[in-house]
Amino acid sequence: MNRQAFINEIIKYSSRFTEEVKQYNSIGLYDINIHAENFLIPVLNKTLDLELENLNISNQKNFPSIDLADFKNRVGIQISSTSTTQKVTDTLDKFVKHSLYEYFDVVYIFFISDKQKTYPADKINKVASPHLQFDSKEHILDNSDLVKRLSNLSLEKLKYLARIYKHEFSDIQIESREKQFKSGYLESENEKLYSNLLKIKVPQKLYSADLYLDEELIINRMNIYRESKGWSSLKSIKDKGKLLNNELMYQKIYLKDWVLRSGRLYTFRNLHDNNEPFSRVIDKGTIEEYDSNEYYEENEDYLRIFKNLLRNTLIQDCFYKGLEWVHKKKILRFKIDPNNRGAKKVMWVAKNKATKTVIFEMINKKENHLICYKHLAFKPSFELLNKTWYLVINSTWSFTNPGGKRQSRFEETYLSGIKRLESNKSIYYFYRFWSYYLRYEDLFSHKGKILKLEEFKPLSFMPKLNDEKWLPVREEKELSEDDILTEDTELSQKLFD
Repeated sequence: MNRQAFINEIIKYSSRFTEEVKQYNSIGLYDINIHAENFLIPVLNKTLDLELENLNISNQKNFPSIDLADFKNRVGIQISSTSTTQKVTDTLDKFVKHSLYEYFDVVYIFFISDKQKTYPADKINKVASPHLQFDSKEHILDNSDLVKRLSNLSLEKLKYLARIYKHEFSDIQIESREKQFKSGYLESENEKLYSNLLKIKVPQKLYSADLYLDEELIINRMNIYRESKGWSSLKSIKDKGKLLNNELMYQKIYLKDWVLRSGRLYTFRNLHDNNEPFSRVIDKGTIEEYDSNEYYEENEDYLRIFKNLLRNTLIQDCFYKGLEWVHKKKILRFKIDPNNRGAKKVMWVAKNKATKTVIFEMINKKENHLICYKHLAFKPSFELLNKTWYLVINSTWSFTNPGGKRQSRFEETYLSGIKRLESNKSIYYFYRFWSYYLRYEDLFSHKGKILKLEEFKPLSFMPKLNDEKWLPVREEKELSEDDILTEDTELSQKLFD
């Protein structure tokens, strides 16, 4: 197809664009204007050589008279279907009042309906100058202005524009929008987007102190045990962590919320308090107290210590929730109760009270014996965003042998099977479950938890995306008879709506 053929196709479908806007606006339906903003971004980017973003989607409320913005090239664009002089002056008046000339050198006003033949320069200059040079002939645009610029575009750009115009304003797309708009399309445009983040409220203070351990006594104690096993004796131990772990076990201190660096113990627990177990293994004369929010900003080493302390504190807090840390996989998973083996269910609340199976027994149907256990788990990580710490939750599964401890030899096969069954919704449902379960407190909850978790408020996104329209086709693969995994139906839309 040559240049003229592409131009003719763009003109054909762009006229449909203008006409569709007129028709809907004439009967009071302005939903098409929202669609137009998103459609115009690639069109204006190609036509004007810009890199625009939709400020209504990114939720930047500091630019009240601008809908699309290119901060790199300092260009702002207002999109409107009201092509009056009053609309132009109101837009420019807001632009000046909010000092948007500090961000943009050029402002365009694009009318998705036909613009007026002329606009009074005196009224416009009175509002815009001296902060903004605004020429109505150059900076007020409509669809006809874009068409006039087509002859100056490369063949590649013309081909691109012809394709998107044809796609957006084909008979099928217009009919589809008509059905959506008449059924209240605008109401369904906004979509809540949930991230996989939980806000962490860290303790105000962090403490550190030198260790105070009787190394000779600890080594003798360890050698007695080693000799009972027929192992060789140790003369010395350089690893302070081994000494500390042995002492903590001997004193029946089973806490994990500490970090050891250069012979100093770091924890959120108040080391000045004699009732704190760690006070038995430190030199109290060396205690230092820090402001938590200032400590990690000191340097990269302090930041690493702080992140490790967050992880270890989370591990300890999750222990009280029935979760165990799997160091090799770096995951937290529901732990099997040695006194009550078998499937495990927990109560939780979404819209209503519900039950979630968090440990499954994987049974061989033919021979009716236990193959392994399937544990609900998540991989935690930590992110610092705008001086606020967040727990990042990546939900997964863990498979253990019938003993409930060691990794099952079927884990890799089963995990790949689950990944094929996962959808965007299922990931969201698991996040909502973890969000509730990790934050929930009642009268019977353990009072030793240190980190306070808060749900991250959903972001507003527009337009709403239909998963069925954009998700890739699910891979189909035959599973063997032992691959008895099925999609998790305990978490479903009915629990949240």
